[in-house]
Amino acid sequence: MNGHIFKVTDENNELKLPITVTDAVYLNDRKLTDVIDDISSGSTAPFFRFRILSWNVGHWAKGNSGSSKVTPADYESTKKGFHKVFNDYNPDVVGCCEYSSIFYNDGSGTTTTARNDIFSQFKNYSIGSEIGYVGTAEFANCTMLEKNEISLGNNYKALEFSLPLTATKKVKICMCHLPWQVESEQQAALQTLINRYANEPYAIIMGDMNFHANKEMTSINKLTAAGYQNANWGYMGKILTSYNNVVCSNYLDNIAVKGGSILRVQVLQNTPEGCDPDNPNINDELLWDAVNLSDHFPIIADVEFPLI
Repeated sequence: MNGHIFKVTDENNELKLPITVTDAVYLNDRKLTDVIDDISSGSTAPFFRFRILSWNVGHWAKGNSGSSKVTPADYESTKKGFHKVFNDYNPDVVGCCEYSSIFYNDGSGTTTTARNDIFSQFKNYSIGSEIGYVGTAEFANCTMLEKNEISLGNNYKALEFSLPLTATKKVKICMCHLPWQVESEQQAALQTLINRYANEPYAIIMGDMNFHANKEMTSINKLTAAGYQNANWGYMGKILTSYNNVVCSNYLDNIAVKGGSILRVQVLQNTPEGCDPDNPNINDELLWDAVNLSDHFPIIADVEFPLI
């Protein structure tokens, strides 16, 4: 491939539009270490690339509560743990479900927010309704246009925003948490999102999709038929993203991309000593909790969209 990679953000990390390139552009110039030849399509057309991270953060309680369980003893280490993930993977866009705005509460009136403690490096954000175990949030160092909250039934919500690619093109980015209790409700919620973006040429649906165990392909086939590439259950096959599900699959977090390409998929999994990294035992949940920040692992995808 010929040409150059251009930084297309100003000093405030805001996108400068319109974009004129001869090769590929990055949301953040820290992506310059990526290899151009990794482009999966082999096309020489200009592309817009960025890194997206989806994570069920389990309410800062390993999924065992609808509110934070961070204690004074582990406050600093937990905060540093999340910072390390975001510093190491350097995502441009982060989506969270089972999100709680309160990160720490000492029980005597002193609280801190996740926005300040964990996500202060991201200039822009959208935080949705928080009801019980339901709460979604999106963070980005780019302009977030057309922010909306979407109802998926039974208090489950999704958040969306538009990321401008050029002055005339945009990608819809949706962070979801689908209902898990009844498979038909999970399927209906997924269809709601597919229908919502049916006329959008570029879209990303990510989040905890709560695929039911041994029925994952029902959802994956539905996404594929609608024109999406899947980070989980896609080219890399099934990828473990959780360790303590009974009704749902442990391969349930996904990033689905329409109109673009997925170049790379990563999952950060810490396996406790003596445990099978591919087949977690529900009876070992406390062992897994001890070495992971949440009962779900973050799934990260490098994606690209054509500019012409």
